[in-house]
Amino acid sequence: MGFDVYGKRKETYFRNSVWYWKPLWNYVATTCNLSDTDAEAGLYNGGYAISKDKADMIAETLFKELKANRTQTYDLKYKKRINNLPYATCKLCNGTGVRDDTYLKGDCNACNTERTRLEGIPIGKELQWEASYPFEVDNVKEFAEFCKESGGFKIC
Repeated sequence: MGFDVYGKRKETYFRNSVWYWKPLWNYVATTCNLSDTDAEAGLYNGGYAISKDKADMIAETLFKELKANRTQTYDLKYKKRINNLPYATCKLCNGTGVRDDTYLKGDCNACNTERTRLEGIPIGKELQWEASYPFEVDNVKEFAEFCKESGGFKIC
């Protein structure tokens, strides 16, 4: 699932996976002082429209934030916060590392795998769901460029 963002000018298009869009849009909504309606509706891919004036304002604000290195600072703080989230108890095995259910008997396929051991995640634990949502400065740059050229857009 993803977010296809169509500019009113024909050749303008921006796409993000659901994982990248949410932190990007939250950053845009906060940094650009979007209304509560814009902030909320932009988190869904239901065709919400952003006017040309608002798209221009978003672009201008994001470029200022990037130039002043505030986006880069936000990125570092975001990643630090995500990396410091405590582990959650695995929901599939209730933290035991072993499953004995209709679907699997043996090592839990969510928290007791070669991958989780290599990543240093303790058996019976998993990353917080929020850790699945990355924030990237380059994504902000690309979106700012899109907004500048879009003439307004719809989030689909």
